[in-house]
Amino acid sequence: MTYRNYQDHRINELVFAGTHDAGINKGSGNEKTQDLDIGGQATAGARIFDLRIAAKSTGLTGSGVLKAYHGQGLHKSIGGNRLVAGTWGGGLEGMLQDARRFVTTKSSEFLFLKFDHCKNWGKIAEMCVDVLGNAIYTGGGNLNTKTAGELGGKVVVLFTNAGLREIGGARPAQGIIGIKSLYEKGENQKAYDPNFVGLQYHGKGGTSAMNGKSDNKKINENVKKQTTIISSGRKINGGDPRVMGMIYWTSTGLFRNIKSRDDFNWSKGGFGDGMVKLWLDGVGEYIDDNLPLYIMRDAYGSASVLKRFMPNFVMIDFADSQKCETVFALNELKGTRLVQAAINYGAVSPERYQDGLQKTMQRGWVRAV
Repeated sequence: MTYRNYQDHRINELVFAGTHDAGINKGSGNEKTQDLDIGGQATAGARIFDLRIAAKSTGLTGSGVLKAYHGQGLHKSIGGNRLVAGTWGGGLEGMLQDARRFVTTKSSEFLFLKFDHCKNWGKIAEMCVDVLGNAIYTGGGNLNTKTAGELGGKVVVLFTNAGLREIGGARPAQGIIGIKSLYEKGENQKAYDPNFVGLQYHGKGGTSAMNGKSDNKKINENVKKQTTIISSGRKINGGDPRVMGMIYWTSTGLFRNIKSRDDFNWSKGGFGDGMVKLWLDGVGEYIDDNLPLYIMRDAYGSASVLKRFMPNFVMIDFADSQKCETVFALNELKGTRLVQAAINYGAVSPERYQDGLQKTMQRGWVRAV
């Protein structure tokens, strides 16, 4: 699986698999979220990694090691942090080495490391710069409109606003830049900033880890939540094509086996049905109101235009090649198939589509088919 054939595409025209709690590939059934390490996830096809990092105490005074964590109740202890509930995952240094190795051996590929809910931000930044070396992305600028080719061979390190504040702001020349979600609950969505150094997306995580609902109820809860989040961004932000969409096809929880629920999520939840419908919900209103007025129904290039208004990142648990290939295949859909799928799933009415197509042909923008 490679993005080598998409070097001229802006990343807001592409779809990527991402891994939720990417560093937690060990632990008990109600803690573990991945089977593979970072190198294995990248090889399987994942391109963005959700990393929660803190310094775990080694037991020596003032000494700690940076590791991934998953759970509730992270508290400061001597030389590091302790978890009240949850587990520690892989070490940050090893994860960075995996990421560096992947992009240096596959020069057309790139990886995003999304650091969120972290502690010890300064130490994380230092380690990223030191370990990644010349493989860290230092091009700065607004990532949303960069092409895949401009990012090839690099690991892009993204800090949330909390992290940037703690280290005194972005350091693009060193390779530490920002990532921010434009989503806010209710009507107060944040505006897209074309001058932002880093990546801007619209999205938020899935179901609460603390509820004990059944697998089916968890999945339905997540689909409802993700649909609400994605559609709010398209309505309030006006469907700005530069904003990257992010959806979570996850349903983790501390009270049940995550792997079992995830298997149910992909089989009974039906990625080919529920997931694609959820993906299309992100563009439904825009297609229905605008897109048929200028899209060429039979042109391959129209798929890129469509995808600017759809979720670009699909965050998953237990990444493997089959799941990542399913997500990657969304890049291969031609415009005509996407429009037809949107009609099939009710994201755009056939009547509105035909009306828009008629107007488009009258204006001479596309030929009759």
